[in-house]
Amino acid sequence: MARELALNVQSNSRRAEIGLIVAVCLGAGGVGFSRPARASDCTGPPDLEARVSDHANSESFSALGTWFEKHRQPECAEQTLQAGLKLEPGSDRLTAALVSLYVHESHFESASTLSEKIARSKPHDLEAQRIYLRTLVITGNNDLAIPLGRKLLAEAPHDADLLNLNGLLEYKAGDDAAARSHLEAAVKANPADFNARVNLGVVLAREKDAAGAKEQLEKAIELGADEPQVHFELAKALRTLGQTAEADHQLDLYKAKLKAESDESAAVLKAAEAAEAEKAGDQAKAAGLYREASVLEPNDAGLAYRLAQVLDELGDTAAERAALEQAIKADPGLVQAQYDLGFLDFRAGDNAGAEQHFRLTVETLPDNARAWLSLAATLGAESRIEEAKAAVANALRIEPNNTGALELSRKLDAAQDRQ
Repeated sequence: MARELALNVQSNSRRAEIGLIVAVCLGAGGVGFSRPARASDCTGPPDLEARVSDHANSESFSALGTWFEKHRQPECAEQTLQAGLKLEPGSDRLTAALVSLYVHESHFESASTLSEKIARSKPHDLEAQRIYLRTLVITGNNDLAIPLGRKLLAEAPHDADLLNLNGLLEYKAGDDAAARSHLEAAVKANPADFNARVNLGVVLAREKDAAGAKEQLEKAIELGADEPQVHFELAKALRTLGQTAEADHQLDLYKAKLKAESDESAAVLKAAEAAEAEKAGDQAKAAGLYREASVLEPNDAGLAYRLAQVLDELGDTAAERAALEQAIKADPGLVQAQYDLGFLDFRAGDNAGAEQHFRLTVETLPDNARAWLSLAATLGAESRIEEAKAAVANALRIEPNNTGALELSRKLDAAQDRQ
């Protein structure tokens, strides 16, 4: 539910009084700007929204859906990916993204149903079958996964991902020799894939090859593996080799990452409860839940921004500012938060702060007319007429018929004539 960048003359907004500030230098009836009430439950960044509008395909819908998921808006992610699938019902990319979302949100039944549907509709499409196989492995449906895995590997015997999945299934079934063979082949086929190295390390550990397990697990961590269990398995291998100090270090990492994982899970649950409260109109409850989630995950820009949105609805400007600052600290490139802080600065009379945030906005979104118009209004409030005219000219270059820009341009011309 991210708010759009906006600069307009909304008299029904509780923030329309900003027009009076601009009127000081531009005369009565000056152009004000505000962040309007949310026009849509699901509005992403203007550049991604524009991509969907201009190029409605699996790539653009997937990019927007991924943004929503990253910013803790799973319902919007689902809505976006489903909209894309209506246009391209056979898209492997969109199906994989939606299945991944369902798995991440623990909606395993939905993930299984969707992956099975595309597999049945495209029996000869390797990628569609791969989506189904992965879902079966994740949900622990080994009875169906094992024969499907063998079938697909027979069709693509050198596919690193299929080698890894079959090796994992064989490990679960207790066939360590077959698992080791397939996992070694997976590592050889794709040495940069840490998943196969983790699985191979676990198999080697069970075969009492602690040195081999240590080598694979350390390489996996070097390549980016960072799950708590990886550090735990490495700690066991190191202890077997008598490297006690190193084992203790890995065990400490395991405990720290396990706590972080637990905090993240708790934050996800609280954010989901907050979204439900928000939908029900209980903004105070939603704010409390988002705040608790944000405390658990202080570096999650999406959670902090969702909190700021709810606090905006409640009119708690001081707390909203703190939440926006937390969001920007976590992600300086979160342009919506930069814009909103600029608005709060302008409303508080801090034109220098507002200008800074609006300039960061137009640097990120140079083709957004509303962002340029906000900057122009701020410069106009400081009687920096030439700079304001240049900014409004950029807005008109992008949207020649923008009524707010046309009105502000006239008032800037009038102000310049009075000088």
